[in-house]
Amino acid sequence: MAAFYDKTASSKDEKEWVFNVALNTDHPVYKGHFPGQPVAPGVMLTAMIKELTEEISGKKLFLNEARSIKFLKFVDPNATPTLDVHIQCTDTDEGVKIISRADHDGATYFKLNASFKDVS
Repeated sequence: MAAFYDKTASSKDEKEWVFNVALNTDHPVYKGHFPGQPVAPGVMLTAMIKELTEEISGKKLFLNEARSIKFLKFVDPNATPTLDVHIQCTDTDEGVKIISRADHDGATYFKLNASFKDVS
């Protein structure tokens, strides 16, 4: 199966990681969500954040708590083919806490503040 997204670049400063991702408009999820007017499902966007956080932490993670999750704009992969995903990551005794957001052309599309449990 085709990947939901492809990471095209990443960078890190003292505060956060930034990943540039390209959404795959041919991913099968868009055939059902929604035919003729595709919208990236929230669960897929949340999974993308989890996968990128696993890359940062080097740990296998499980979403333990979503303190705040806000979908501010629809992510239509045709109109919004790329996202800049910002993740601030802090290690904890149980795993990792994050503050994240995804932007496109200066607009924020969704935010996730969560904790992940290390299941490595």
